[in-house]
Amino acid sequence: MILSSLVGGLAYAFYSYELRSVVSWVLEQEMAGVDLRTVMIEEHLDRVDTDLSILKDVAQIRKYATTGNKDQLEGVQELFMAFIRENEVYDQIRLLDAKGMELVRVNRNSGLPVAVGADQLQFKGLRYYFKDTALLRPGEVYVSPMDLNIEQGKVEIPFKPMIRFGVPLYDENYELSCVLIINYMADRLLGLLRKTGQLTQGQTMLVNRDGYWLLAPDVEDQWGFMFPERTNRRFSRRFPQYWDAIQNSERGQIIKGNVLISFTTIKPLRDEFLWSPGSSAPFGESQGVLNAQDYYWKLISFVSNTHKYEQSYEEFLNYFAKGAVGAASVALLALGVSFLTMRNRFYQMCGRCDLQISFHDYESFSTLLQETVRKCRDEERRSALIVVRFEDFENLIGDYGFELANDILLQVVVRVRSILPEEAVLSRTDSNELGVLLEQIKNRDEGERLIAACRQVLTEPFVSKGDRFTPEIHVGLAIFPEDGETAVQLKAAARIGKPLVSD
Repeated sequence: MILSSLVGGLAYAFYSYELRSVVSWVLEQEMAGVDLRTVMIEEHLDRVDTDLSILKDVAQIRKYATTGNKDQLEGVQELFMAFIRENEVYDQIRLLDAKGMELVRVNRNSGLPVAVGADQLQFKGLRYYFKDTALLRPGEVYVSPMDLNIEQGKVEIPFKPMIRFGVPLYDENYELSCVLIINYMADRLLGLLRKTGQLTQGQTMLVNRDGYWLLAPDVEDQWGFMFPERTNRRFSRRFPQYWDAIQNSERGQIIKGNVLISFTTIKPLRDEFLWSPGSSAPFGESQGVLNAQDYYWKLISFVSNTHKYEQSYEEFLNYFAKGAVGAASVALLALGVSFLTMRNRFYQMCGRCDLQISFHDYESFSTLLQETVRKCRDEERRSALIVVRFEDFENLIGDYGFELANDILLQVVVRVRSILPEEAVLSRTDSNELGVLLEQIKNRDEGERLIAACRQVLTEPFVSKGDRFTPEIHVGLAIFPEDGETAVQLKAAARIGKPLVSD
């Protein structure tokens, strides 16, 4: 009886410690995921300011804005079309006169930019974003809230989330001559959040400063401020018990009952930006121009099933009570718990990235690769294997610790996943290696385009704990059957990848 009590007590202590470790790991990874996505959003919007600064200083645009010379119209249209063609994140570029009448408008037109004819140009003098931009001084930049695009006085269907950036253009007498406005397609940001949200356990939400959903698990909850019948659909009304803490804190975590909420505040604008809360009505008035620090969103990761840890704890106690008939059964149970503890320690020390990114473990990924090769051989079609090898992983662990190296590896995964098709299977195939399997591919050119996209997103430096790193990363491609007719041959061919060359 004494031996049974002693072994049972040790098993109880081991399990309690492991339970706290798992919960702590979930808390850590949810907060890390929120912070990482915040940095990605801020980097995306930072590029818009650079593009707008380049456009507003183009001599051809400024000359046309001040003179209105019709001979220069075609040149400005061609410049706008080239700009949209090279920058896929913009839907429209417009140049409006001092009263709000469009002088030039170029639409993306599904990737084939077109300049709108003179008979289709619209008067935008009553829209809040024009009136607020026209009030700015030289050097200031206007940013609208993220909302839905409105055409001809109605919300455009299908929905097109937009953020409008505008700058006033002044003549040599410091009189307002024109307003330059570009429409940024915010659905690119929302799509990125949806994709990267798969890497954490929580549901990803983006909420504006008034508590309305811009991104929600239920699409019917989104854009409540744009429609009178949806005004009650907002995070702040459905979850008032959490909203006060979220609104009044820059970042943090809330644990109540079976709910875990991790949140942070995204402030994507530079100090020279100004903005207004806008208006949901087509010709409504805004509430005036505000400074950049008041422009923010709340990024939230919402986990609603944390009771599963307590439930597993209770199940363990019940099982332990039934198995505690004799010292032998208790000893075997303690041995099992010790084995699980050691296994989890191994994952935490050597393979924690598997728990974050791997949709398939090593064995299942290898089995899937072999099965894909067999199907491709029978059906006479191509497949592709991409290998991304992180050469500096062990050196980073030795120099900076496992947490920093793992954080950079997670950033590598997020960047690679952002350019992959949804059907691609991603797995860690070695301690410092990621494998991407495309079960069907048209030709080598398609694979080469993916390789080029991978290299492009991985050449930018990685940021962790305030420091920038440019690790050595190799990316390789193997196509079945040209580069190999077995899984082993494809792996060997894909591992002969070229190192990335950083800027």
